[in-house]
Amino acid sequence: MLQPFYPHPGISGIRDWKWYPATVLQCAALFFLLADPWFGRYGFRLEPNLLVPAIAVLIVASLAWEGLLFGPVRGVNLLLQVIFLAPFTLYLCRITEKSPAARTGGSLVETLAGWTHSALDLTGIARLVPALLRDIFSNPALLVILLLLLTGMCFRKTAIRLGVVGLILGGFTFTALFSAEGSNRCFIPAVIALAGAAMLQWHPCRRLMETRNILDALGSVAGRARFRAAFRIALTACRRGSLREAGVLAILREEFPQLSPDALRAAASRLLADLVEHRRILIFRADRNGVRLEPAAELTEVDSPLAGIAVVPRLIFVTLFAILWIISPLDLIPDAIPFFGALDDATVAILAFGQIYGRYFRRQ
Repeated sequence: MLQPFYPHPGISGIRDWKWYPATVLQCAALFFLLADPWFGRYGFRLEPNLLVPAIAVLIVASLAWEGLLFGPVRGVNLLLQVIFLAPFTLYLCRITEKSPAARTGGSLVETLAGWTHSALDLTGIARLVPALLRDIFSNPALLVILLLLLTGMCFRKTAIRLGVVGLILGGFTFTALFSAEGSNRCFIPAVIALAGAAMLQWHPCRRLMETRNILDALGSVAGRARFRAAFRIALTACRRGSLREAGVLAILREEFPQLSPDALRAAASRLLADLVEHRRILIFRADRNGVRLEPAAELTEVDSPLAGIAVVPRLIFVTLFAILWIISPLDLIPDAIPFFGALDDATVAILAFGQIYGRYFRRQ
């Protein structure tokens, strides 16, 4: 039997008690970060860098808007997630950027960078390069974070995404504790407040979304036992990722104990034909172990513009990485070796196509 699932909407509204501490904690995190002397000795001062808010939006979009880890993307939940971007962006600046208070421009690297920017400005080339691209190459730490995040977010499993984000933020946060320009009396309370706000908003509701999608797709199924069997088959396939013939027959045997084995198989064929061909809830997959059922992409993917914010950068990253890998003269296996020399390029191309196909074309 399936375990009972009791959905709740996360923070349901401003009357929910969690709304007040979550809002207070986010405001407190913003206050402590603005008061941190790391941002300037004479009050808040920060040179704008478009890459930092872009990374903040990417993380929130992937975990909250695509992964649905902080409640449904609507109402108060969405408002809190948008407000969360302000202190979270400053937090990313604090752990990755160089302190504005320490920018003296006296080092050789900074002098060369200043000459390069001046030359680009004089020639007019700087106006042709988007500001976001200039920011990517002006801070190596941000470039490393961006590449690691995009790589980690390409995985479908939420645990891998959380692990990548946790390792990156944890490592840079630990390093930021030893910053000479900042004050841990401001930075540590800000980190604690941000973590507390995230914990209050934490509510993985993908199961709720899947359940609602299944119920909407089933609509009206004749017979209570047949409806229960169809719902359990679809829900089990979503929870496990796949379901084979033995699992389908076990569910039908519980719902229709009076049927003979032959009648049970006939009922399973009719029900699966309805779920696969008519309602398009499930799809058939075949491998060396036999045929299995998998949930359709529409049941597990979040189809919304906000979720697309996280998908599009990954598709661009995967495509550019595959193109640069193929045209690059450096290979894991030299191209001079017959047949085997093209294996690494072919593998990267296949993996990139699989990522693009799985994230975009299957949703059409």
